[in-house]
Amino acid sequence: MSEVATGMAAKLAVVIHAEEEFDWHGQFSSANNQVSPQYALIALIEKLIVLGAKVTLAMDYAFVASPNGQTVIQHFSSRQGESIEFASHLHPWVNPPFSQSHHNVSKFESFPGNLPADIEREKLQTLTDLIHDISGTKPLSYLAGRHGFGANTLATLNELGYQVDLSICPYYDFSASEGPDFRAFDCRRFEKEGVTFLPHTSAVTSWSRHYQKRFNRHASLYSEWQQSPLKKVMGRGIGLRLDRLSPEGLSLRQMQRVYLAQKQNGLKEFVLSFHSSSLLVNATPYVKAQRDVAALEARLIAFVTWAFNVEQCRAFLPQSFASKLALLSKSKSQSRAATPARTTSTSTSFPPSSSRSQLQHAKVSAKGEC
Repeated sequence: MSEVATGMAAKLAVVIHAEEEFDWHGQFSSANNQVSPQYALIALIEKLIVLGAKVTLAMDYAFVASPNGQTVIQHFSSRQGESIEFASHLHPWVNPPFSQSHHNVSKFESFPGNLPADIEREKLQTLTDLIHDISGTKPLSYLAGRHGFGANTLATLNELGYQVDLSICPYYDFSASEGPDFRAFDCRRFEKEGVTFLPHTSAVTSWSRHYQKRFNRHASLYSEWQQSPLKKVMGRGIGLRLDRLSPEGLSLRQMQRVYLAQKQNGLKEFVLSFHSSSLLVNATPYVKAQRDVAALEARLIAFVTWAFNVEQCRAFLPQSFASKLALLSKSKSQSRAATPARTTSTSTSFPPSSSRSQLQHAKVSAKGEC
């Protein structure tokens, strides 16, 4: 009997970081709020839906507040909850409320989880309300900008009624940029205090199937090898590399290798992601010319086609892990007060203590020191 017949088929979510265009190597400025016409994004999402995909638009404030972003939302609003999900994506530098000297945000403050608890909450509340007002739905899934999940974020998600988080980027360490350290995390979904954590799919791939399996099963092993000069040389010898499942910077073959490495590891829920701005020339480091945009789209379409037709994946939206009660409460016809906020201590640190192996050694603090 096939995996599909037994209900064991893998599931694929397509998550788009829908945001403004800005210089990734420049300053984090509130002035960087341009959102160009999104004709290419709308067309690409339509192609993905025809293939059977379900698409989550994780939207930041600049995107939702812009006329061009609202055109995207209005185009897909009738399909919310079916083939489309509207989620939130917090970029602190373009998301009010702002301080009196808000023009430029430091690298440290660009990670929302590094902000004081009250400021992080106010910004996410503002974004949540705006998405509700424009789309008619209350977002249930959250993706921290720059994957910046911090010490107070879990409490904030509970207070605002979020039930799914997409912020974790397994095996990666952003502490050199004053961000979180996810080296101790693998790609498995887990739950904590009413929130389902669905990490972005990443994988260590290697020419050696044995080592590939070993590295993906022991999340911190890759970083340990990178810290040893001798093992780093050994890693190059076996083609060791770490990648996120994305058409950005990866060939179709490498995207498939990332998928198959985690399939070998027993993963059943995959998150494929990219940035909306990668459909605009020079808006991200991945696209320097129109041919790069076309190639990125072609890789994305080819991978999704392969995933559904060859790997027999099923499409899903992250919000499907939210409770039925929460799904019923997101209608615009209901007041925001109809969704009770659950109280959680703001001192809760993340990652929280847990007996799960993937949580035991992770270290992320409110100051981004790992």
